[in-house]
Amino acid sequence: MVSEVFQAIDNLEIKVNGETTISHTKKEQVDPHDKVKEGVDILTMDATKDPWKADSSLEMILITLCATFNMKPK
Repeated sequence: MVSEVFQAIDNLEIKVNGETTISHTKKEQVDPHDKVKEGVDILTMDATKDPWKADSSLEMILITLCATFNMKPK
């Protein structure tokens, strides 16, 4: 029943907009390193770095969390 409701909503969107708002196509694979635009790349972050020498507040928070909970970024 729920799937029928969603299908009806999709059909109405097609009638109104001429296209669906939800893409039903398969997404292409994206390299995780390409996703990082601004901020901290946790894949290459040095968790042993002094938090006061961090480049951003986000990096400082992540370094502090890693040190506190003895975690390594993945």
